[in-house]
Formats: sequence, structure tokens, C-alpha cells
Amino acid sequence: MNRRELIDADGGNHAAKPIPRAAFDSTLALLHEGYDFISARCRRMNTDIFATRLMLRPAICVRGAEAAEMFYGGDHFTRIGAMPQTTLRLLQDKGSVQALDGAAHRHRKALFLSILLDSDQIERLRATFRRAWLDQLEDWQRRDEIVLFDAVNLVLTQAAADWAGIPADKDRAEQAQRHGRERRRHRAVDHAGAVAATPDRTHYRRACTARSKRRA
Repeated sequence: MNRRELIDADGGNHAAKPIPRAAFDSTLALLHEGYDFISARCRRMNTDIFATRLMLRPAICVRGAEAAEMFYGGDHFTRIGAMPQTTLRLLQDKGSVQALDGAAHRHRKALFLSILLDSDQIERLRATFRRAWLDQLEDWQRRDEIVLFDAVNLVLTQAAADWAGIPADKDRAEQAQRHGRERRRHRAVDHAGAVAATPDRTHYRRACTARSKRRA
């Protein structure tokens, strides 16, 4: 966000205060550091707000409860066009809740929350996760070594599939297919912000899957 947008959104509270500057341009630093970029500079400068440039355009970076309230507490900003198309199409696609504003966004969000915050649904999800974890535990104990990150990714995929009502695997072919889904899910999240071939490959596979379902 730029300085004018910040002042307008926050009612002008920062208009009289000098905002510290981190660097002339921070594009490369942001690409290198990712999510830690803002918090690292705020800690270093002992502030919750600083100015910089991204792609040579003036930008204001903020953190903290007040900043979160400014972003999420009202219709100050638009989600339309805010997320790079490669990331949007990889994680949710067009028309998703992440690309809606105002009443349409609140309606779609309420739909998700009505499911996720229901006590029975939460208990069912907890039970499916526990069952998926215990199912894998026996296999882990037989191995000399496991990569916990990869193993837990599979557990999460299994639990989510069971919770959503996706039929359980019946044979090795279907197990391999579910492992493939787990790898694709992990790859989609891990490379969501990448400008590389991975998003294109994922989009292509998703399109092929959709065409196959239509033919079936």
C-alpha cells in the first residue's frame, strides 16, 4: 500500500508522524526474505510501520493488531487484483472468496465459517486427523528414518479427504493416487508465490483433470 492509501484508510492518524524509511527500494529483499521481511525490519527499527519502495513504487509496510484491524475491520481495500494471478489461480482460482469484496465476500466467508466453526464438524475433523495419524504411525515405526514434514503432509491430506467425504483408498493404485494428490497439494502451497514453471504445470494438470471429469 502507498502512503496516501494508508492515511486515508486509518483516518489520517499517521499524517503528522514521520514514518521511518527502511531502504530506497526493497524489492530484492522482499523476494529473498518472504514473510519475514516486514517483521525483521520492524524489530530492527523498533517500529510497527516503515516506508520503502517495491518495484520502485512507494510503499508503506505495517504490522500489529491495529494494522490487522485496518486491513480486515472494514472495506478500506479491494481484493480484486490484489493477488498475483499465478498465486490466485494456483490456490483458489477466479471467483473464489479471496477475490470478492463487500457483501459477496462476507456471504461466501460465512459459508465456510458455518462449516468450520460447527462443534460437530470440528470434532469430526479432529477424529479424522487422529485416525489418519495413527494409521501412519505403524508405518513410521517400521522405518529407520522419516521426513516429518513430508509425513505430516500426507496425514493432513488423508484427514482432509476423509473429513470431506472423499472415498478411502481401496488398493495400491488408489494409494499412489492419493500420494500424488498430497504432493500436488504441497507443491501448490509451497510454490504459490513463485514465478516459475511449477504454477503452469499445476494449472495444466488441473485443466486436464477437469476435462476428464466432464468426459466421464
